[in-house]
Amino acid sequence: NYPNPFNPTTTIPFEVPAELSSATAAVPVSVEIFNTLGQLVRTLVRDDLHPGYHRTIWDGRNSDGHGVATGMYLYRVQAGDLSKAGRMTLIK
Repeated sequence: NYPNPFNPTTTIPFEVPAELSSATAAVPVSVEIFNTLGQLVRTLVRDDLHPGYHRTIWDGRNSDGHGVATGMYLYRVQAGDLSKAGRMTLIK
């Protein structure tokens, strides 16, 4: 993600590999934010996406629309059977 640390937003780029589907088929993708306790903070993406490069933006808010506390957060990108995680720091 960039920028990292961030305030007030960060961009999470990700790629859906072509080998996960045929050229015309979409792949189920999710991008989720977790706190350091492993609790789901917010789901940014839950959709079928075609292979290629994508990005989503997190504005430091939880699922209820409230701003979250300063600290470290984890994100997980899942595309088909592939999963990748990263960490980011929100500084207010």
